[in-house]
Amino acid sequence: DLLEELHYLKDRLLTYKSYAEKTFSEIFPGSELKSVLKKEAKTFNSGILINKGDLKFDFKPLPDEVQGSSVNACSIFEYEGKRFLVLGGNKYNLEVETARIDGSYGALLEVVGDDLIYMDNSKSGFQFQGEVKQIISTENGFIVGRNSGPLEVYRPNSGNIEM
Repeated sequence: DLLEELHYLKDRLLTYKSYAEKTFSEIFPGSELKSVLKKEAKTFNSGILINKGDLKFDFKPLPDEVQGSSVNACSIFEYEGKRFLVLGGNKYNLEVETARIDGSYGALLEVVGDDLIYMDNSKSGFQFQGEVKQIISTENGFIVGRNSGPLEVYRPNSGNIEM
């Protein structure tokens, strides 16, 4: 919350209505912004960094289908000579004025070169609910750990994932 971080604004913004009606320039006059460190965001996408060596990395955004929720856990899983990136997300314990982030049923992405190909959950069978905290790959599949939930074990072609 802005007023929690910048207490001096409480004198300027006495009501939510007064806050809602003001522009950024009205809340922060130009004279106050002269000494402010300015940063610029290039993207708000979730993604991965691909190590190109010599401390150089390329940012690769995750597919659009994965951008609707947080990504809290990921793991690389190999099966029949193919590589997959397994992702899990959701976040429930946010402050009361922020809605929980719960749009993810997990994601399975096939890694082909530098491309990440989304595998539809309804076709792959890879789908789970809850707030994922950890994903661990094993030689036979992977294990998904959720907050306040049981561990789930996924194995290819065992009825819960089709690859």
